[in-house]
Amino acid sequence: MPLPMCFELANGMVMPAIGLGTFEASGDTSGVKDAISHALSIGYRHIDTAFNYDNEVLVGEAIIESGIPREEVTITTKLSTCWHRPEDVSVAFERSLKNLGLSYGPHCYVVEGLDRERLIEDTPYGKRVSYIQTNQGVREPIAR
Repeated sequence: MPLPMCFELANGMVMPAIGLGTFEASGDTSGVKDAISHALSIGYRHIDTAFNYDNEVLVGEAIIESGIPREEVTITTKLSTCWHRPEDVSVAFERSLKNLGLSYGPHCYVVEGLDRERLIEDTPYGKRVSYIQTNQGVREPIAR
């Protein structure tokens, strides 16, 4: 049985089944951008990044420089655990949008974390935030 080329998500968006992950691809800016540019040139249309990967700027630059229309490239990024309060989600989303140099957001915004509830230690809040609360915060910037 052949593998699917893409998947339809619950919101109706179609996402390529295979993408280029950029975890631990930072530092050597020319190497990172070259890898992304090559992937796009051979047909990849899904690039995965995250603020914590420290390469959203490079990912955005490579996509823009490729000349491929933005609507043809699926971009996923992640919401770091320190931004899980609903009121912080739009701030983090705007930060990623700016880093990526995009006029509109990533197609998918993945909520990062391992536990159903996560202590936010990197913020002055220091309280538990459930994924239900975080996901409510995600809906607002994504809907724009």
